[in-house]
Amino acid sequence: MAINLSIYIFESKLKLTHMKSRTFLFPVFIIAVLTLAIFSCKKDKNETTNTVPAKVYLLTEDSIVNQTYSSKNVRQFIYNSSKKLVKIEYTTPPQTAYSQFDTLIYNTDGTLHIVNTCLAAFPAYPYATKTYTWTSGKITSIVETGNNGSAYTRTRAYIYSTSGYPSSMTVTYTTGSGTGEPETFTNLVYANGNLTNARLEGFGPAVATTDLTAANPYLGMNVYTDNLDLMFNKNNLTLARLDTVPNTVFVTKTYTYSNGRVATIHTVDQYGTSDNWLTYSEF
Repeated sequence: MAINLSIYIFESKLKLTHMKSRTFLFPVFIIAVLTLAIFSCKKDKNETTNTVPAKVYLLTEDSIVNQTYSSKNVRQFIYNSSKKLVKIEYTTPPQTAYSQFDTLIYNTDGTLHIVNTCLAAFPAYPYATKTYTWTSGKITSIVETGNNGSAYTRTRAYIYSTSGYPSSMTVTYTTGSGTGEPETFTNLVYANGNLTNARLEGFGPAVATTDLTAANPYLGMNVYTDNLDLMFNKNNLTLARLDTVPNTVFVTKTYTYSNGRVATIHTVDQYGTSDNWLTYSEF
């Protein structure tokens, strides 16, 4: 279109000139226009070729020390060339080799399909499995098999509100049973991408607060399905408690930050007091 318009303008001007001049100038003008077009195409191509892919920082290790039980656990997060989490290795110091691991398998559209948990001594035989179902880009159910003292098959079903966040998470057991912790959550309310209110089956209404300083480093992994905050919160949970007397506190967390990312997490919950040190790598 640019060449045609230029030719039209030029030919209009020719009406004011001698035919001999037009005969000389016309091919010169065409050559100039074509040269400019070719140069522009080459420039665009070079600009695309020279584009530098954006670098991101991903969580590659966390080290958790539980002061109550004097225990330490280290998790290594391993990614493929597409920056997808593909494996998590669990090590218990002073051992230096991991004792168990998670393998993450994806659907062709990039959504998580299966997480298999295996002992390092028996890598081909998962002792726990999570199978994910997605609808319109959101997790709608997770079927889990494992052992919490006895074998179980558990399904987590999610319903979403118009905000795009879950309005409920319902847990049912085909075999086995839970351990008494709250598992089914209804009346979920999110604000600014973070959970603020919920009703816990068997316990009652609950409230949650969040630190907005940095992004939740576990968001998008979709592995730690027991924790709604790690699964869906945009930022980092600081408190979860019942909203009725005696206002039972389930968990409190405090954070430190470095370079705009979570550096440490101090947690007090039913498992005691623990500290978590996080390490990131550039990809």
